[in-house]
Amino acid sequence: MAGTTVLIGNSGKPYPTVAHGCALNPATGMTQPFVNLFDNGSFLLNVSVNGIPLTQLSALRPHVTVFLVADRNRITAANGSLT
Repeated sequence: MAGTTVLIGNSGKPYPTVAHGCALNPATGMTQPFVNLFDNGSFLLNVSVNGIPLTQLSALRPHVTVFLVADRNRITAANGSLT
């Protein structure tokens, strides 16, 4: 994906990895760039896109696909907790 920058901060804790490509987005019916975010550890991670909560990654849900828009896409995976 030309023009894409992926930044991953390492805090000494398990962190996500990212795989990217293009695929048919079932929600829009259009081919769009996407990233697959994978949790590499046993921590609970809150995932948000452009500040909007999306899901949590955990041992029960170790990955999520995020389709990207034609603008900036800030995907955040931060330590989470059960409430």
